[in-house]
Amino acid sequence: MKDKIDSLLGFAVKAGKILYGADSLQSAKKNYYVIFVCGTTAENTRKKVFSLAEERRVPILLSENELQYAVSRANCKVLAVTDKQMATAMLAASGENYRVISAEVI
Repeated sequence: MKDKIDSLLGFAVKAGKILYGADSLQSAKKNYYVIFVCGTTAENTRKKVFSLAEERRVPILLSENELQYAVSRANCKVLAVTDKQMATAMLAASGENYRVISAEVI
């Protein structure tokens, strides 16, 4: 059963409000408001994303499930949401499958 965040991620994908991958976050010219990290992400990637989130003051949600199933994109480990309202709704809906790791103010 899909939870609310998975549904919101689906809407964000259809609206084109998602950045995929740690490298694209680093080189992004757009603002993003929440970062999702899969629980199976490699340690080096996780360190890179955490330092980037701290630098840009962006909250991180750690996914207990595979992100690739929520966004229908193979091998997706890191993504960011570029829509402020969607990001706020996702942070408010964080629950058992998604834990807030870093909670900076949006």
